[in-house]
Amino acid sequence: NSKEKMHLMILDHAAMDFTQGVLIPAIKTERGLPRLKMIMENWLTWYGDHKEGTCPFVAAGVEYDHKPGVVRDRLNFHINALVSSIAKAVEICIEEGHFSKDVESEQIAFEMYSYMMGSQIFTKTLLNKDSKKLLEISLNNLYVRYSN
Repeated sequence: NSKEKMHLMILDHAAMDFTQGVLIPAIKTERGLPRLKMIMENWLTWYGDHKEGTCPFVAAGVEYDHKPGVVRDRLNFHINALVSSIAKAVEICIEEGHFSKDVESEQIAFEMYSYMMGSQIFTKTLLNKDSKKLLEISLNNLYVRYSN
């Protein structure tokens, strides 16, 4: 019955949809780098499945980044959960010997999240037809840069 409640419901639904469409299927993949790559591949597919608009987290971030309250709090919760999931996947890459032991999982999670957000802007806002290829190159360079 309110815009705020609607935004909360959209964010919660998007988080559940993301978890079911991106993270859970990736768990079936071999631990380490294969799983991390699958998360990113699933994430890109998840974005592609939502052709009508932009990522609900990006949209809410733009609208609520400067507005304290329950919507921004919920947005922070969901994005932090996502970034933590990526960081955990990176830690498993380190445990499995796919990434160097001296890398920071938070740094890699930041870079991967940033690449995905940039890819969304290139794809949806700039209508760059090469954005998927650019993202793949960036991610592959990251995998090589941090590998053992």
